[in-house]
Amino acid sequence: MDLRQLQRKVRTIRARTGQLLNVLDVGRKRDPAILFIHGFGGCWQGWESQIDFFRKKGYRVIAPDLNGHGGTAYLPHETVLNYAEDLFDVLGRLGVQGPVHVVAHSYGGPVALTMAQVRPKKVLSMSFINSFSKHPFLLKWVARAGSVIYRLGEGRFSRQKLTDQAQVVESVKDLKFQAPGRPRYYDVPRASEETNRQRGMARRVIDYILSHHTYVDADLQKRDSETFPEASADGMIDFFNSARNFHMDHVLPHPALAIHSRADRVIPYFSSRMQLAWSFQPHAKWERIRSFSHVPHREFPERVNKLILEHVRSASAGP
Repeated sequence: MDLRQLQRKVRTIRARTGQLLNVLDVGRKRDPAILFIHGFGGCWQGWESQIDFFRKKGYRVIAPDLNGHGGTAYLPHETVLNYAEDLFDVLGRLGVQGPVHVVAHSYGGPVALTMAQVRPKKVLSMSFINSFSKHPFLLKWVARAGSVIYRLGEGRFSRQKLTDQAQVVESVKDLKFQAPGRPRYYDVPRASEETNRQRGMARRVIDYILSHHTYVDADLQKRDSETFPEASADGMIDFFNSARNFHMDHVLPHPALAIHSRADRVIPYFSSRMQLAWSFQPHAKWERIRSFSHVPHREFPERVNKLILEHVRSASAGP
């Protein structure tokens, strides 16, 4: 199935928050379900290489556009729990009865982890792609040691690329205020000015994520940047603030797989590994891809799909 055919499988589902979510649902209803959760600035189309693969392997694939992303309009959520509850509502409306396998990319990780924390029996296994569990960015480390990432990713130092990354890190650091609609200033003009500034920062960050700096395949990068729906800046700010305020409070018992690019320029590998190791020990498995890509499921789908399929089948078989 290509994207045009898949688009016909998309439907709108209302959550209890009042949110109308754009959701792709393919596969037979009796098949075990896999829920795919995109990251910051993403959309269901980002799972294009996984959707048909897992459908053909006998799984029901459910891929929503989160609040303010893709075809889902923005509605203030403010906490990652509201994002998780949206997805539980989606599963309920779709008639999914048993526990689901969850696959999350990047900022989708905190949403997946929240689902597992609040309703552990609804989650059968978890797979993370370039994601994290507690703190999304070690901002100072990235800003000061970004050159190390570039050396690992490309075998050479690029001052311009380090400058580009340092600038986007500053944009990320600035996305730390209250969500749009709840300005921190009582003075309306200043509040509007601050909100607009944050929107500009949000777009700067997503432009970076969709730029050549986080892709290996230039043709795929160009296609994604031209064809993926543009996320709402307000939705991205809300999502960022919700995820960045997320914290794990106990170790989860679910089988977990973490796939991470060795030199990811968005979420450092060692940071992700330390955080997810704490969240799932001794239930975590680790796979590292020798690349600087932040979207390995887009650029190396054969390898990523194989790893996830093996993990899902192992988790379904039980201990």
